[in-house]
Formats: sequence, structure tokens, C-alpha cells
Amino acid sequence: MSQVVEDFRQAEWDASRQLACYLPYQFQNKTVFKGFDARCGGCNRGILPHYLKGFIQSMAEDKCLLSSIGYCMRCNSVTYFDFIITAGKEMKVESVDLRNETTSYC
Repeated sequence: MSQVVEDFRQAEWDASRQLACYLPYQFQNKTVFKGFDARCGGCNRGILPHYLKGFIQSMAEDKCLLSSIGYCMRCNSVTYFDFIITAGKEMKVESVDLRNETTSYC
């Protein structure tokens, strides 16, 4: 991985707030999203809540976007978590790809 990408990821991490600041998230229909079991993409171990940074943004009264970055101390890697959460009769969590790992930087 290039130094530019590493520097960008470090800046992104430093600028982000802990995801816990947004939890629990309450939808307008009173449904509550409390969080998720974040697992490292490298070693599949749990990522501690204070190593999850990101945000939750409303998209509609029953829908939100959760975008976060998890840092795994065990294997020194970063895992991205991007979901659209819909609060209907049952909560639906859909994984979305918001990041393009093949992006080129000038």
C-alpha cells in the first residue's frame, strides 16, 4: 500500500468520532439500533467499541447510513463497515460499498 493511501487512512481515522457517540440510534418510528458485532476483516476477532470510529446519518424517517472504520490492535489492520439500516417491522441491515480501494491519488 502506498504512503499516500496510508497517510489518507491515518487522517481519516484521526478526524473521525467514535461511533459510540451516535449510539443508540433512534429512528422516528421509535425503533432503536444499539450497535453491531464488529469483526476484523483480517483475523475475524471482535473489534472493541472504542476502536470503532464513524457516523450515522439519517436518510429517511425509517432509514439511516452507518459508515465506520474499525481498528484491530491484534493484527494492526483496518476494516470498513458501511451499512444502510432500515427500521420496519424487522430491522434490515444492508451492506453497501462506499469505498473504492482502487482509487488513484495524484
